[in-house]
Amino acid sequence: MANTVNQPDGSSVTQQNPSGVATGGDLTWQEVYTLDLSAQSAHDFTATSTLSMGGVTWTAHNNASGDFQADGFELDAVDGLRIWPDSTKKIYTTEVAAGILGAQVADLVSGYSMSSMAVCFQVYATASTDLNSNYDAWGALVWNGYTGTGQNDVRYILARGIHESSDKAQIVGYTENNGSSSTWMDYEVAAAAQADRDFFQIIVWPGPDYISALCGFVGNMPDSGDFPDPNSFTPTIGTSVMFSDNTDGSAFTTANLRVGIVAQDEGAATDINPIFHKLRVLKLEV
Repeated sequence: MANTVNQPDGSSVTQQNPSGVATGGDLTWQEVYTLDLSAQSAHDFTATSTLSMGGVTWTAHNNASGDFQADGFELDAVDGLRIWPDSTKKIYTTEVAAGILGAQVADLVSGYSMSSMAVCFQVYATASTDLNSNYDAWGALVWNGYTGTGQNDVRYILARGIHESSDKAQIVGYTENNGSSSTWMDYEVAAAAQADRDFFQIIVWPGPDYISALCGFVGNMPDSGDFPDPNSFTPTIGTSVMFSDNTDGSAFTTANLRVGIVAQDEGAATDINPIFHKLRVLKLEV
């Protein structure tokens, strides 16, 4: 398989005019947005929930300061974005209460069409204090914007590292699958080494006026520090959540489809401290 990747230099933020093309198999991805979080000025998201970065407004959800460690939801102007939780709040079925920094796909991808474009969201994050207690977790999220508890209309997919009795790489989804009622789906594999779960990728596949599938991946960020071609890396885990019913598929619209980065610790005695270093968005016109 021939692959060509033109990577960002990590020193700037760009949007719109693609700076790189990644090719894998018969698919050609165009990079449309890249964000080096470590290069951003300091910003406290518990004080001001929105910030424009690279021409896109990013919004902090569930950002009450009491739910985080000191300086725990901020750009530190050195390493990147801290999401350092200190609460029992989480993402599970109808609860989307953990701290999230998110942006609308339509803002990240100019001219986004749910019926003719696939979108790939990639994230790199590490932590000096790793997963250690049940339900410690961090990673990437695609969802339809609902936050809080008891959100029966929320739909999402999460690609994350998590501690559930042991450290794992995990893909979870809360969707309507095959025309049934909304369902929690959980796929996971052992991943003791943080290096096997420091890269997160989610692909949103188009359908006839609604999303046809969401695919999540967790794996190893290449030693080069460059994001991999979406089609040419070996994940620790990868799976899809189907949207085969157009009624539920319409739970996602161009107005509410969002990507995000998230962390939770469910009140663990030893708090995790993930730092999200950078992210990028690619599109594929089909």
